[in-house]
Amino acid sequence: SVFSLEKCSLGKRFIGLEQNYCWLNSGYFRGDYVAFDIEIPGNTVLTKHAKFGPALRGGRVITTGGNSSTGYNGFSARNAFDVRQFGKKALRHPQGTGGVYLYHTDQNNTTGSFSPARINGVPQQWRLGQITRVQIRVKMNTPERSNNAARKYIQTKFDKFNASKGYAKVPIGNDDRVFNDDQRFRLRFFRRNLPASIVPKDGILQVWHDGKLVLDRRNMRWRYDDAIHIDQFFYSASYGGNDSSFSTVKEEKVWFSDMAVSDKPLFYNPPR
Repeated sequence: SVFSLEKCSLGKRFIGLEQNYCWLNSGYFRGDYVAFDIEIPGNTVLTKHAKFGPALRGGRVITTGGNSSTGYNGFSARNAFDVRQFGKKALRHPQGTGGVYLYHTDQNNTTGSFSPARINGVPQQWRLGQITRVQIRVKMNTPERSNNAARKYIQTKFDKFNASKGYAKVPIGNDDRVFNDDQRFRLRFFRRNLPASIVPKDGILQVWHDGKLVLDRRNMRWRYDDAIHIDQFFYSASYGGNDSSFSTVKEEKVWFSDMAVSDKPLFYNPPR
């Protein structure tokens, strides 16, 4: 079924940033699709990175702005573009590469991670001046086997780390920003290395551009807690980064139409 949207909020809205979200009216879901048509005008300047357009999220907290996914607070998956010109060649992608910007439990940094669109290993850039039909699928992973099992495992590791550094023993919560950089880095390491026997890596992220599967990840760990589901349509639009080189150089417009959310494929069926 296609879901209608209700209880919409403007969320954050100021120069350079707009974040709106609407609750899905049919309850909570373990697997959903969001689809839309996007047209980026031909004179658009895609700088380093931006989030734009419809997305899916879930949980009590909007995980964005450096508020990492802890497995107990929430997750988000947003349509985006990005550039990476360093590191291993296989990890690089040119300016304007399409993809999804993610907050999930296995992210390797505080501010989220970008998964690029690729076909046969070749990064797919957004086509300017044309309409692209996009479908994004998010399917939840199996939650932790017993209540707070992941939290207890990570807390034990974190206590040993803090003791070795002379830091005070502190409980982990739902906001890593209360810790110093050293502690936040170590917490992300513990989450990425959480045994699959405690929380399986069987979630899914798939993206189609004009019928072509450009992103297919079947090892996602969106959550630890069974209380976290897909419960919001999330619209996010911002050029973003930690310095002015990420900023837009002029006023830009991007057009969206035919936006929909469903628990069934809207345009394209997933591969078997």
